[in-house]
Amino acid sequence: MMTVTKAICNHHPVFLKQAYKGDVVQLVDHERHLSTGDRYIKFDPARLRFKVMVHATDYEYLVGSYDNLASAINKARRT
Repeated sequence: MMTVTKAICNHHPVFLKQAYKGDVVQLVDHERHLSTGDRYIKFDPARLRFKVMVHATDYEYLVGSYDNLASAINKARRT
């Protein structure tokens, strides 16, 4: 069974092209829909990087930053 990773939706064409390529990410429209301890992917349009984040109660912290969505998904599943 494949685990579905959450990703914060972004309307940048680079993000959308990779997100809709396969059914491997669950798009979420805002961080308020995440639970404490969830690992998710956030896209940084200024640097064209996919950031793997962990959601905590009052903050979020960065786990890694990657060039493509597949690498970010692999890191989110491993941590």
